[in-house]
Amino acid sequence: MKALLCFFMLLTCTLSLQAQQTSSLNPDIGAVGNFNLNKSSGNELKSDLGEIELNLKAAVDPHSNAILTIAFGEEGAEVEEGYLNITELPFELQAKVGRMRLSFNRINQFHKDALPFNELPTYLSQHFSEAGLIKDGVEISYILPTSIYSEIKFGGYSGNVDTSFSDKQLLTSIKWRSFFDLGANGGIDFGASYLSGINNNGTTDNRYQTNITGVDLRVKKGIGLNKYLITTNEWLFGQHDTGTNKTTTTGSFHYLGFILDKQWQVGLGFNHSQSPTSLDTTNNHFYSVVYKWTEFQHYKFEYSKDNNENQTIFAGLTYLIGPHKTHEF
Repeated sequence: MKALLCFFMLLTCTLSLQAQQTSSLNPDIGAVGNFNLNKSSGNELKSDLGEIELNLKAAVDPHSNAILTIAFGEEGAEVEEGYLNITELPFELQAKVGRMRLSFNRINQFHKDALPFNELPTYLSQHFSEAGLIKDGVEISYILPTSIYSEIKFGGYSGNVDTSFSDKQLLTSIKWRSFFDLGANGGIDFGASYLSGINNNGTTDNRYQTNITGVDLRVKKGIGLNKYLITTNEWLFGQHDTGTNKTTTTGSFHYLGFILDKQWQVGLGFNHSQSPTSLDTTNNHFYSVVYKWTEFQHYKFEYSKDNNENQTIFAGLTYLIGPHKTHEF
């Protein structure tokens, strides 16, 4: 009788393990959709679907997981992110391998649907691309053995054309990040970034360098039950060798937001950027309102005005289907 009972217990465990292994072959699949309305000075009211994202995530083995984001737009489909995240390496290292959003400052690592404002900071779009800084490569990270959380990342990348760096040459990066816990009331997130690579001004024989330094600071402070004050600040300092001369550029982004409850968030922000190609300066400020009707349906409203008196009014709907990555801006 005991032998028969042990047999059934072993059979049950085997079938359960097989079921788990079978289900693990199916990745978590989610999608993010948008519908936008915008009206800018001198233009008619426009509507568009924005960008549709298909997100897939799955555990590859006990030591790693894979993430794939495919973006669908008017120009077709492209892989926005596709990387293997290795969580267990010797010497307590971790790594990302593939196409990824680089760990430059903070906001570049977020998708637009997770931001409480409409566009990425102007300095990201002018110095890199409309989608920010995305490259193919390898990123190694290590959490320092200190009493205060401190992480350092080293990266080597290439591919994906952008304004500052050639897609055919190696781009290297280093990012240091530290976090100071304020308990249940929030925390302070501070980071410094450095990028170095060959720009698009040279030839095969004459290669010219671009070096970009970034600094970011974010503070989240509780001011009541489910109420928070958030401030996010980022700076960029660039040095660009054009062959005939060396130019410097600056960029910055500042956002002050108030989380009123689990559904409402209001904020205001300021953008500054010098174009690395023309050195023209762009400044604008904006006011934004976000309403999260549910976890899967968000509404965003924004008014912005730039230094040329151009004004834009924006209203957008974001909806999420299925599992999605958790974002904490």
